Amino acid sequence: MSIGDSILTRSHYQFGMALLVLVLFLWAQNAMAAKFFIYELPDGSRVISDHRIYKKTHKLISKHRKAEGTGQLVSKRYKKRPVSLNKWDGLINEVAQRHSVDVALVKAVIHTESYFNHKA
Repeated sequence: MSIGDSILTRSHYQFGMALLVLVLFLWAQNAMAAKFFIYELPDGSRVISDHRIYKKTHKLISKHRKAEGTGQLVSKRYKKRPVSLNKWDGLINEVAQRHSVDVALVKAVIHTESYFNHKA
């Protein structure tokens, strides 16, 4: 075996090892990916868990790979945002100017108090 063959074999070995490490890393990432399970208990409360619960009293509502949005599913009081918030902008601007406060503050108060529900 010549020196050139030795260098070529060594570079193939290094490439193979790098590829193996990459594959193992990607496999580990997928294996460690968190799953979230949402269960409803007999009293109506809801629970988020990172593992399955095998109890007849716990009803599986949903399962997710990401934590995003799970809080909304757990909260029974969560309501989707009204379709159009722009229809209130004129009135909000008027009230903000009348009371010399920032428009964002008025919107924040409305959001907190009624979530833009005019019947609240």
